[in-house]
Amino acid sequence: MIHFLTPKPSVEYKLNLKGLIDGTRITGFNTLVIPGGKMMYALELILTERIVNLMKRRGQLGPVGD
Repeated sequence: MIHFLTPKPSVEYKLNLKGLIDGTRITGFNTLVIPGGKMMYALELILTERIVNLMKRRGQLGPVGD
């Protein structure tokens, strides 16, 4: 189970994750139920985006596509 505190994910973001990971269910406005064998993949998808955004804010990463 993945529970988002802040920022709350958009509906499009949750549906995108649901489409990428078979067996995922959206159970609330900020909760996804992920099958156990796919949890690492789900975390990789979620955390990669957040780490890139953090690095951009610190100025350690140029604009995407460079």
